Amino acid sequence: MDEEIKKIFKRLENFRSNNFPKVFDMNKEGVRHALMFIFEENKKVTPGDISKRLGVSTARVAVIIRRLQEKGLIRKERDAKDGRKADIALTDEGKECVKKMKEKFVSDSVKIIETVGVERVNTFLDIAEEIKKAACDLRENVQ
Repeated sequence: MDEEIKKIFKRLENFRSNNFPKVFDMNKEGVRHALMFIFEENKKVTPGDISKRLGVSTARVAVIIRRLQEKGLIRKERDAKDGRKADIALTDEGKECVKKMKEKFVSDSVKIIETVGVERVNTFLDIAEEIKKAACDLRENVQ
């Protein structure tokens, strides 16, 4: 393996979750993503919808739903025709929570862009898009 590639792998190790600062709590991130999905759909969704969107198991979604219910951010309504099915909707408190999350995301993103610099962030995004395309091309060649 080329020496430069070895150096890249070494640098990438620093981005692994156990070495990355605890900026993101993955349990909280799942809850946030579920809230955002429900908000963006702007209608009732099912646990299956959430599972598909987040790419997680229905068991994991059940845990997320329970946490959101405990916090009063969503309401779960059983289907009148089929009690096994449930619809999920945001409460007013849930909608307010999403609004605050969006505001914080924008504020934090602006601070990061100002710290790193617009040009460097755009360069990073260009490179990330190239990497994503290359990864997708590899995946297509495997199938």
